[in-house]
Amino acid sequence: MNEKWKDLLRNYVGYVAVFLISAFYVCMSFVEITETHKSVARILADGVVAFMVGVMINRVFETQGILNGERDGRVMSASRLHNEIVDRVIPQFDRLEAWCEQKNRETQARVRRQYLSLCGERYEDYFDEDGLPKPFSSRPSRTLRGKAAEWKRRFRYNRAVTLPLTQLCAALLISDAGDARDPYYMGRSKREYVRQSSKADVVTKLITAFLFGYYGVTLIHEFSAAALIWTVFQVGVFLAMGVLRMQSSQIYVTDEYRGRINKKIDVLQQFETDLKKEGIFDGKENEGAD
Repeated sequence: MNEKWKDLLRNYVGYVAVFLISAFYVCMSFVEITETHKSVARILADGVVAFMVGVMINRVFETQGILNGERDGRVMSASRLHNEIVDRVIPQFDRLEAWCEQKNRETQARVRRQYLSLCGERYEDYFDEDGLPKPFSSRPSRTLRGKAAEWKRRFRYNRAVTLPLTQLCAALLISDAGDARDPYYMGRSKREYVRQSSKADVVTKLITAFLFGYYGVTLIHEFSAAALIWTVFQVGVFLAMGVLRMQSSQIYVTDEYRGRINKKIDVLQQFETDLKKEGIFDGKENEGAD
């Protein structure tokens, strides 16, 4: 598929989805929605089939959206640049790990200091020079207001000690692994994205499966094509939902996942800059270094 057709697909797939949804809604004017009076076993059987079909369609569209996003020029450029910088820093893996630990300590101290300053507290009152928490020192008070202030101070202390922070590590920067916490959170990996979207799919497909299993259709004039129209309508709904999922997956790859790669590139470039300042690069000391 050439670039012209790719652009047409990206630009008009949303309109196609809207057209399909509208067309299937118009088809509903030919039928009446009624209870099928099926047995519980039949409802479950029909619902399971509809559920499986819906999930499979969404999974295929989602995979296609990810593949489309990976072929985007911006994503390919970011991945290529990331691979190049990883190749350069791999010989310095041990130094990279130590550098990450130092950055973690610096970031942890900075974030804690910012949090405590917003609360009107001093960082030095709660942490030592190495960033280790000091034992909490209570201030006895007999008044209700004083006790409330002391409770707030203890809460702030515990909050500062347990602030959730993403820990930088060499593996995070050179691979697709990641942990969904701040501030070094790189964004969801493709595996994390698919897992989260799959959970959402289960809920929506269970609901639609039950509805399609419990309800059936009869033509106003008892036309024998009622079951066919209802099946086509179900497939149309699944396809429309799948197209939207494909678009969502593609946008995730071109925006969030590409941003994840760019963040890793930024951090690795900082590491390279620090190596150059020390006179070290690619595992070798520069000739002019001390």
